This record gives sequence, structure tokens and C-alpha cells, in this order.
Amino acid sequence: MLINLREERHVTQEQLAFDSGYHPKYISLLERGKNSPSLTAILEISRALDVSAAEVVRRVESLLPGNRRRRPDSR
Repeated sequence: MLINLREERHVTQEQLAFDSGYHPKYISLLERGKNSPSLTAILEISRALDVSAAEVVRRVESLLPGNRRRRPDSR
């Protein structure tokens, strides 16, 4: 998902890293799903990509299987 956003904007991993303040290896780990970003990272990366954090979250949510969107009722 992050790679799609980055490529839609014709930005390299290195440029995204520089613009967001994160290391290129961290960006690579995020794109490969090896790390999960903090809320701060989502906000900074979204800003660097000129997209709202809400749009990033919406795209991630759309990739989740239907049974993972809601927590089961614990009653």
C-alpha cells in the first residue's frame, strides 16, 4: 500500500525517507510489511507524500479481511 502511494507520486524510497525524516531502510521495511508505523510515522509519511493520513488509513483498512475490521463482542 505504501509502495503504491509512493509510486503514484513518482517518489523514490530515498526521497520519501528524506522528506519524511526517516531512514530509507525504515521506509523499505514499511513497504515490505516488516514493520508497523507509529501514528507519528503515518502522519509524517503522509505529509511527505502530500496525502491525508485519513486516506492512508482508509487504504489500509480496505485491505483488511472483513473479519478483522471489528473486534468480537467480548460479552
